[in-house]
Amino acid sequence: MSKLEELYRLQKLDKEIDSLKQELEGMEEAEELKKLKAEIADLKKQITEKEQQEEEKNKQLKAKEFENDRLTRQLTEYEEQLYSGESSAKELEQLQTKISRVKEEQSQLEEQILNLMLELEDLAEAREELAKELELKEKELLNIRDDYAEVQLKKESKLEKLENNRESLSQVLGDDLLERYQTLLRNKAGLAVVQLKDDYCMGCRVSLPTRLVQQVESGNELIKCESCGRILYWEEN
Repeated sequence: MSKLEELYRLQKLDKEIDSLKQELEGMEEAEELKKLKAEIADLKKQITEKEQQEEEKNKQLKAKEFENDRLTRQLTEYEEQLYSGESSAKELEQLQTKISRVKEEQSQLEEQILNLMLELEDLAEAREELAKELELKEKELLNIRDDYAEVQLKKESKLEKLENNRESLSQVLGDDLLERYQTLLRNKAGLAVVQLKDDYCMGCRVSLPTRLVQQVESGNELIKCESCGRILYWEEN
């Protein structure tokens, strides 16, 4: 195999290596994964919000229950005074008024407590539904990642083989030729070696003089296109 053929093969390897690297990078940013991650993040946010709401409602409930206990003790105290037989008629009337007021307050308070308990039940149910949905989404993400990991391992294995082949080929070509190739690759949009086809340079699509075509077809030396400066390669049909 001539140096030119090896150089052309090296360029094919480089293209395949770059393509594989891009595929591997793109796997982490795949739309499927991004969408699932966003859904999971949103579900976690909603669950946190529900937990915060539950915490606040529980604080309110405890405060209401504490107040209700206070009213119960107060009511017991008033009733004990009412039935002690030691109060005057006026005091009895005042006690009955106080008892009525406490009972009314307690009735309102118990309704508020009941409403808070119902709200807490609704919040807990909503949070549990979100948690179930989150679990399903996380399992789905895990399964997709497993599939991606399997594909990724195959691609990484292939990439390693290609890079080993490239290293071997680079040693055969030598540093000087490799440096010329790398410079062209950078300056010519990743295309350093191009085919000569029907007397045309396939890099810039310019027709080449017969003399240059014959030199390329002889394969004895590296010939550059007079128009674009890329190395010309001719492959006999």
